[in-house]
Amino acid sequence: MDTHPLQLFADGVARWLLLDWVSEANLLRRASTGFAAIQSSAHFPVKFFCSAS
Repeated sequence: MDTHPLQLFADGVARWLLLDWVSEANLLRRASTGFAAIQSSAHFPVKFFCSAS
């Protein structure tokens, strides 16, 4: 089974792009959940002070 070097190269590029896209998607998901957590924790003291006053 002799695979053409260009085919191997194309497979490698496709795999790398897919992995890159998957890790990018994971980073974005993690960043968005982290941002939501930061937002909710930042809103908590505001709600607390508003209800306390």
